[in-house]
Amino acid sequence: MKASRCVHVAALFLGLGVVPVRANAQRIPKAQYLQYMPLEYPRMQQATAASMALHLFGDPTAPGYRDEAPRDGIDDRRDAVFMDLGVRFAPYMVQNTVAMPMDFRRFGTDGRTLPLFVDTWNLVTKKLVREDMADYGNLAAHPCPPPGTPPVDGRLPDDCLVASLVRDFHPFAPATALERAQAVSNTEEPFRVLYFDFPGASPDEWAAIYEDPHTKRLRPYMRDWAKVLVHPFIYEAGPVAATERYELVLQYWFFYPTNDGGNNHVGDWEHLNVIVAPRDRVTRLLSEAEVTAILDGTLADTTGPAQLVIRRLDYYLHNNVTQLTFAEPNAYAPREAWESDIRIRPEERAGAKDVWERIRNRAYWDDAETIVNTHAIVFIGADNKGTDQVLAKPGGANRDSHGSYPFPGLYMDVGPGGAAEGVDLHFDHRTYYAASPEARRQRWELWGRGGVVRMDEPERVEIIPDGERVIDLVMAEPAARADWAWLVLPLRWGYPAIQSPFAGIVANAETGNGD
Repeated sequence: MKASRCVHVAALFLGLGVVPVRANAQRIPKAQYLQYMPLEYPRMQQATAASMALHLFGDPTAPGYRDEAPRDGIDDRRDAVFMDLGVRFAPYMVQNTVAMPMDFRRFGTDGRTLPLFVDTWNLVTKKLVREDMADYGNLAAHPCPPPGTPPVDGRLPDDCLVASLVRDFHPFAPATALERAQAVSNTEEPFRVLYFDFPGASPDEWAAIYEDPHTKRLRPYMRDWAKVLVHPFIYEAGPVAATERYELVLQYWFFYPTNDGGNNHVGDWEHLNVIVAPRDRVTRLLSEAEVTAILDGTLADTTGPAQLVIRRLDYYLHNNVTQLTFAEPNAYAPREAWESDIRIRPEERAGAKDVWERIRNRAYWDDAETIVNTHAIVFIGADNKGTDQVLAKPGGANRDSHGSYPFPGLYMDVGPGGAAEGVDLHFDHRTYYAASPEARRQRWELWGRGGVVRMDEPERVEIIPDGERVIDLVMAEPAARADWAWLVLPLRWGYPAIQSPFAGIVANAETGNGD
């Protein structure tokens, strides 16, 4: 979902004769944006073979299967288990600016609109030939009528457009021959660009929309938009012949409506993997029976030897990943045994022992190491350290890259064009835990730089199924289209191109200025 980053090497501007684009430039006209984006459709990621084989979301043919509340392709009993796990392992997000993961649907509620644009281009002439739009935020209120129903006031409800898109772009059986054809005309080659649009067209405009100019904090009415989407899946990490070969992964998706981190764009998805396991089995993979027991809620201890804990965290930093392994060495072993282990364990990388100490620290809320911490600490984004910073005005510019960072520090070669990104914030989770709820709110719930947004509240967590589980619902039910069409359509999450250094220097190449 996240586009690759554009190149930001200021020294190249003069050598190539390129004029750098200022961040506050006007929006790229609609008739021109095609040259800034790849001429391909985003594809839906299929469910893992293990998720399907082990019926991760429930077996629809089994007695007692119910998918009613919510209607999301997941057995209701499994939904309850996933919600419990999603909240129990939800991250704590340390804000580098006002940014926080948001519920994108809120842009279409409370009298607002969430426009879904469908622009049709002719790739032969590179001309925009048709423009359509649906208010995605209000689909459910105006369902598409049965075929043959005459339009009201000359037009059908917006849901009809979305229904036709789902048929045309069905991920497994597209209805439109165009999406299946390998040969094209030499005079006409239609290409559709589907995208949501979000407010603002530049970093200055984005800041004005989301940030209170006096407090430099997120505007109050947006604070209850905090949301993480949790996509569970089962990963077959060991050989097929092994009994113990599975990992249960809770993948947290973070949506940020804008990105000002060196490569400006609207609509920014990031994610974090939390691999969970019983504490007394954290050093090995799980069997089918053990995974099933977790999914059925029979292995759900919150204390004791079988307590579910973090086995590993995968932090995604743009196109990179940093793993924190709690199992090797075992951060949940008694301290004497753990210290003995790290004394003899070889350091395959410089600084490994320091990282092991940090992981051990993160594994507990208290210095006595009696209360296990099941929440990842995520530093949202970092300050861009590329040479493009010479083009930015003083202040907190290029700070909203939104990668998910595990610790403060300088991260080399992770940003646009191999730029470094730095996190200079600090957050002591043990001090936080020891404070009273009121002290936590006053000291850390800032809704701005240095603040901490806790995602371990049910209203801030939503479970996301595999697309295969909802595609039939989306095809048949208007309410399901309003809820899940975004999951199966080849959407771009924001205006397709935003002004930024090197935007459009190579035609139809992704330089990180779209979604």
